[in-house]
Amino acid sequence: MPLTNFGTASFGATTVNNANLCTLAPVEITMPDTSVSALSNCQNFTVSYTGSDGGFRSRPIRVKGGGF
Repeated sequence: MPLTNFGTASFGATTVNNANLCTLAPVEITMPDTSVSALSNCQNFTVSYTGSDGGFRSRPIRVKGGGF
């Protein structure tokens, strides 16, 4: 199943057991079609989808009877 296009997810003030990530020597785990930014302030990073739009796409919801 292809990875869905999730755009960019930002993580801030990230800690593990109340310690910032720099003190833990984190290991980067990569997924296909993604890019992970460098760690800043030992707590902040982003994960972005870099693949083609071949993944699942959301479809608009159609409401019968006038909608909102």
